[in-house]
Amino acid sequence: MTGIIGAMKEEVASLTSHSQIDKKEKIAGLNFYSGRLAGSPVVIVQCGIGKVNAAAATQLLIDRFSVDRIVFTGLAGSGLSDIAIGDFVLADSLVQHDFDLTHFGREKGVVPGAGRFFETDREMNRILAEVISELAERDSEYGKLHRGIIASGDAFIAEAEKIREITEEFGVAAVEMEGAAVAQVCQMNSLPFAVLRTISDNADENAMADFQSVLDRASIEEYEILKKAVPMLEALS
Repeated sequence: MTGIIGAMKEEVASLTSHSQIDKKEKIAGLNFYSGRLAGSPVVIVQCGIGKVNAAAATQLLIDRFSVDRIVFTGLAGSGLSDIAIGDFVLADSLVQHDFDLTHFGREKGVVPGAGRFFETDREMNRILAEVISELAERDSEYGKLHRGIIASGDAFIAEAEKIREITEEFGVAAVEMEGAAVAQVCQMNSLPFAVLRTISDNADENAMADFQSVLDRASIEEYEILKKAVPMLEALS
């Protein structure tokens, strides 16, 4: 069974409204929707914004619902100039850009006992990339797919200087506020996972206005992607 997480209500709206929901449960203040997407079993949860919320939702999916894999989906800011608003970034790995033990002689982002970069599942990435490529061939308005590092931190990045600093430090393709927390919890539980983000802004001073304008279309496109991908992911079990 696949667990699907999004931070904001708008980011999971298309998924919950188009899936066959058999049961809704509230655990730790979070709504978990169990049912089927394109005939395959799923549990969908809106975790809320930030790394703690994302980590809590991830562990609950593992402990309470025994999911076999997790996909995190939603919006992100671009870390590179050639990644445009509306494009997709599929994480090869994730890092916490605000985790800082440099005073103890560690590189920024290194989590003791866990490492600096958390690698996503290659087979899940292959399937998601194939689906996006297929959909893009049918619809010219679909954005381009990029692969790379996604950085997470408990701050909405809306400053050109700050995104330059993060990009130079970690070589990231995108920045957001949850993915690396999901990644760390999945690594702790030896659970395969993937993080797919739609670029909503350039993480600069225009970020907030750009972010709001992309929400609805991104939710629909991410539903279309997962509707095709989830049955293929289930076949990996």
